[in-house]
Amino acid sequence: MSSSKYQQNKNTSSHPSGERVVVYHEESKDSIVLNPTGSIIWNSLENAKTKSEVVGELKTAFPDVAAVDLERDVEAYFTELLKNKLILATD
Repeated sequence: MSSSKYQQNKNTSSHPSGERVVVYHEESKDSIVLNPTGSIIWNSLENAKTKSEVVGELKTAFPDVAAVDLERDVEAYFTELLKNKLILATD
């Protein structure tokens, strides 16, 4: 995993909806609903973090899930969040 750090885009707003989070991009007017795993990832990125740091947080939250599965989930979420400009690389 790369050593780049990522953070929530300042042009987004979010609010919880049960175990999910709804994220709204204020410029594009697009929104996305994140499942519980995506919500943990999103909340984690309030402060700039590497993908590895986020995987570490998920390992703590989901100790029974294989690390390879968590890494795959983080990669998938980062790809989707970056594509929609909901998170940005900070460096």
